[in-house]
Amino acid sequence: MLSFTLHNLEKQAPVYKNRMFCSVSVYNTRFLTNTLVLTIIAISITALESEHTKLKYKKFNTILLKSTKFEELTETMFDNGNQIENNMPFFWWRKMKTHFVRHDLNEDGKLTLSDYRNIAKRVIEINNITGTDAQSIRWSMDELWNKYVSGGQLVDIVDFETWVQNIWDVVSTEEGRENIVAPVPLFFDAIDVDHDGKINLQDYHNYFKCIGIEQKYATAAYYCMDTQQQGFVEKKDFIEAIRSFFVCTTENDPHSCIWGPLVNSNL
Repeated sequence: MLSFTLHNLEKQAPVYKNRMFCSVSVYNTRFLTNTLVLTIIAISITALESEHTKLKYKKFNTILLKSTKFEELTETMFDNGNQIENNMPFFWWRKMKTHFVRHDLNEDGKLTLSDYRNIAKRVIEINNITGTDAQSIRWSMDELWNKYVSGGQLVDIVDFETWVQNIWDVVSTEEGRENIVAPVPLFFDAIDVDHDGKINLQDYHNYFKCIGIEQKYATAAYYCMDTQQQGFVEKKDFIEAIRSFFVCTTENDPHSCIWGPLVNSNL
C-alpha cells in the first residue's frame, strides 16, 4: 500500500530514490501523507500489543506446565478467554469466587478460622459423630485453613483477594495440585453416614446443610459428580471432583458447580 501511494505522489513531488528512506516533498498532498503516517503508527502499536500478549502467555505457561502426574488435567488449564490480574484465568477465578461466597457464613466478604471451625461443628452435630472421628474432622478443618486458606500465615481472617492468590499459588505447583485434596477423604467419611463407601443425593443435601449452602443448589451440585447417574458417588470420584474444581481452569470442567451455580463475576 505504501509503494502504491508513493507512486501516485511521484506525479506531484520529487522523490529521491537513492536514499535509504525516501523523502517526499508534498504540499498539496499533506492530508494524504498525514493519514499514511497515522496508519503506520496504528499498525506498529497493534504489533507491539500482539508481541506483549505472546510474552505474557509464555511466562504463564512456564510457571504452570510442570505437572506429570496430572498432565491430563493441566493440559486443559489454559483458556484463550479473558484473564484477570496475575494471569488467573477468568473462569477459574469465578469458581473460586463461588467457593468463597458459599463458605462465607456471615456474608461479610471474609473467611475466618471461626467459620471453618463452625462448619466442622455442624458436620459433627448433624451426623452424630463422636470420639476420634469428631476430632479428626476438627483437625482436618484446621489443616485446611492453615495450609490452603491462610496460605501458611498465622492469621484467622482473610479477604477474597488474599485467599484466591493463596489457592492460585498452591495449584501452580505439582506438589500443590497433588495435596490440594488431602483433607477431602475425612469429609467424605463424614458425609457417608452409613459408611458404605458411597454418598447419595440425600447425603449431599445433608452436607450442604452442614456447611450452610442453600438446599436448592444441592441436587444440581450432586449430579456434577454423579455424571453416570448411578445413584451414588464413590470416594475416589468425590476426591477427583474436588481436585478438578480447584485445578482445572477451562469451561469444560464438568465439576465446576459442585458448590452450586457459579456466582456473577461482580459479586
